[in-house]
Amino acid sequence: MKIIGIAVLLFVGLMTFSFLLDVFQGMSPSEALHNNLSFGILELGESVVIILYVLIVLAEALENARRKKKRT
Repeated sequence: MKIIGIAVLLFVGLMTFSFLLDVFQGMSPSEALHNNLSFGILELGESVVIILYVLIVLAEALENARRKKKRT
């Protein structure tokens, strides 16, 4: 569960950083939010990397949960 929490925390932190950079470059907050939340413009390679990252994080979380169950 810690791994998923850390991944979510990193994601939120990086999205906030990206949002603030867009605002400081002159975009309005609504434009910056739209720019950061539009995942439809990703290319195939970027989509594959995001999917693999999510799958690896979930696999590690499941493996850790399985190990904890075996120990107890």
